[in-house]
Amino acid sequence: MSIQASQTNSTAGHPMRTGGMHRGTVESAKNPRGTIRRLLPYFARFRMLVGVVLVCVVAYSLLALAGPYLLGQAIDKFILTRTVDGLATIALWMLLAFITSNICQVIANWLMASVSQRALQDLRGDLFQHLQTLPVA
Repeated sequence: MSIQASQTNSTAGHPMRTGGMHRGTVESAKNPRGTIRRLLPYFARFRMLVGVVLVCVVAYSLLALAGPYLLGQAIDKFILTRTVDGLATIALWMLLAFITSNICQVIANWLMASVSQRALQDLRGDLFQHLQTLPVA
């Protein structure tokens, strides 16, 4: 098989082609900024929820960083010095950081899914209303 023939049979350059089946092409917006500007009004009524999502994202990101930091402190202060005093406390802080991080991540994901579904519902409603005004021809 030649190099040219192997390139035409590969899935390179075809992001939606898997296993030899063509599922469609992915198109990008011709004007991404304009597209985002047109979609923003659908999210305007959810500003408060999006703000809560952003707070949760910052919180779980910082808490995810706290875990390894606390682990380093535990190793440096307690494990290398072979002292057990305080190791349980730092382990509890690590556990609390990981649990709180996961809770914040679940809340952020749930809220963002809810916001996006409701905004999509509004968009579909507007599209349907627009289609109702168009002539049948």
